[in-house]
Amino acid sequence: LTASLEASLKKIGYTLTNSVYFDTLTVKIDSKVELIQELAEQLHINLRYEEGKVIISLDETTELRDVRDIVTLFSKANGIGIV
Repeated sequence: LTASLEASLKKIGYTLTNSVYFDTLTVKIDSKVELIQELAEQLHINLRYEEGKVIISLDETTELRDVRDIVTLFSKANGIGIV
């Protein structure tokens, strides 16, 4: 699921700052921190934020629909409709 999330985020225009990962992706979001935080809260998605980046950790309870929700959230923050 992490590789799918990575591919989807890149496809909609985001840059990942870690090229090697297991279950955690770090996404460069610059000035979109507040918008992404607000959208994540609306969707009840818990993310970690650090200086213009968001850290997304998946675990054994993560399902495909969770990944779709995360991609939808980042799409909306980028001004793209549902993907």
